[in-house]
Order: sequence, then C-alpha cells, then structure tokens
Amino acid sequence: MKFLKKFNENLDYNVGDYVLVTPESVANMSKEYADFVSNNYGKIVKIPSNRINLTAIKYDNIPQNMMKYFKNNTSMFFNPEIVDYAKTKEELELKLSSRKYNL
Repeated sequence: MKFLKKFNENLDYNVGDYVLVTPESVANMSKEYADFVSNNYGKIVKIPSNRINLTAIKYDNIPQNMMKYFKNNTSMFFNPEIVDYAKTKEELELKLSSRKYNL
C-alpha cells in the first residue's frame, strides 16, 4: 500500500496547458471564488522548477466582483489542487462538461 500515489501527483502538465482546479484551502477564500475556479479552466503560465510549490494559472472572463482574488488575471494554486489538464481548450471543455453533469 505504501506505493500507491494520488492520481494528481502523476499529472504531467506543462506551461501552456489548460487545467481544471479544485481548491483545497477554501477557508481563506470566498465560495464564489472557489466555485469560479472549480467550474472554469485556466491556462498554466508558470511552473516552479521543483514542481512542488505553487503553479500560476491564468483565467479569462473573470467576473468583476472577483478581480480582487487575481493579479493580472492569474491565481496561484498548489500542484495537488490541479485535478485535470489538456493541451487544447476543446478537450478540457468536454471534461468540464462531463464533470458538471456527472457523466
């Protein structure tokens, strides 16, 4: 059993990939922010060289009332919070739709 790893530890995403995030530290953020980043895909703009720290993810079409949570449309997430990724928007939109409707 000690060799089992979480699914998201095996993700091999790169800068430019599109990702879905599920924030774990919701105590420090509003529910609206958590819902927004969980239900919209973002694009990775920076990954630390050690891949252990935070990853910078840029979002489009951010509602005005949530701009205070973003800097230059970018938010930082711990790597375990990244639950899925794809090279294209279309591929991730299919995954997001299936996730929203539990398909």
